[in-house]
Amino acid sequence: MVEIGVQSNASIEMWREYFPNAEIIGIDIDPECKRFESDRIKVIIGDQTDRAFLQKFARENFGTIDIVVDDGLHTPNAILTSFSSLYPALSPHGIYAIEDLIEHDYVPQLVANITAAINYWPDHAGRFWPILDDLGPGSTWFARHMTGVEFYRFILFIKRGLNPRDNPYILDKESYLAGYNSNLARVAAVEQQLIAQGKPINEETLTQVIGFQDRHYVEDYLAGIKRYEFDEETKRIRPGK
Repeated sequence: MVEIGVQSNASIEMWREYFPNAEIIGIDIDPECKRFESDRIKVIIGDQTDRAFLQKFARENFGTIDIVVDDGLHTPNAILTSFSSLYPALSPHGIYAIEDLIEHDYVPQLVANITAAINYWPDHAGRFWPILDDLGPGSTWFARHMTGVEFYRFILFIKRGLNPRDNPYILDKESYLAGYNSNLARVAAVEQQLIAQGKPINEETLTQVIGFQDRHYVEDYLAGIKRYEFDEETKRIRPGK
């Protein structure tokens, strides 16, 4: 666990007690804070606005940091510099917390940007969002590595993960496409029934039989799509040949 802003030994001692198996690393600009080092507590002297310092720290601890708590300068520059440098160094499911977000005009936009990254919707998802497990090359690194955000009074938590692969409800591609193609075949069978009955073939008559909830199968069928398949080369869903 990393805490930016040590000042005294109160918080780092608290973290050591709260996380009995963790290594606690404090970052502070004051060299006097080195005296707070003890068993499982290490203090690094550096400026959280110094991107070179932060990136060096990130490289040395890459992937081993489970929690970052920013309780440092509380200025926009310090917060954003630290976040952009240290968040990528978190472990795969780490948590980044920012304290004391008081009277900062940029905070709503920061939260909005994080939310937009989490909710990124790739163009290729289309109807097949239930099996979406890759946001594609058009997405940002942050979109692919953020899964949640919690914003309380003056404190923000950003949760790292694999987006959308950490979604426990992603459906199996093979089974899902088999079911989808089965429903397209069902539309084709209904079409033949309507032809036999001398009824017109259009979206309205087909949907009346198929059901409104399944109207997208009718839309695809009338667009000339009889089945879908997964293209292993492009990793996209495409109409079958």
